[in-house]
Amino acid sequence: AYTLGAQLGSVSWTCTPSGGATCPASGSGAPAHNIVLPANSSVTYTINAVILAGTPIGDTVTTTATATVQSPYSDPNSANNTAPAQFIVGGDGLFNNGFE
Repeated sequence: AYTLGAQLGSVSWTCTPSGGATCPASGSGAPAHNIVLPANSSVTYTINAVILAGTPIGDTVTTTATATVQSPYSDPNSANNTAPAQFIVGGDGLFNNGFE
């Protein structure tokens, strides 16, 4: 499952599996589906979104990915199943180089 910051809109994603893993190729909104993840395999998600109008410059956007292992399987290390990421909202970048 993936928790997206409230400042994000128009969310879409793609999933790229490797090493025998399987996942849906793409979707919209926060990813929340089952994947097949054999030993030594991985999936990589690329998430695209827009920062919603009115979000202040300097605001922190937090997203969190969480993996849950379903029975009858077990996870020898459930402490590494959550990965947060934080981003700071910047300006539009158009004039960041000083050339107005």
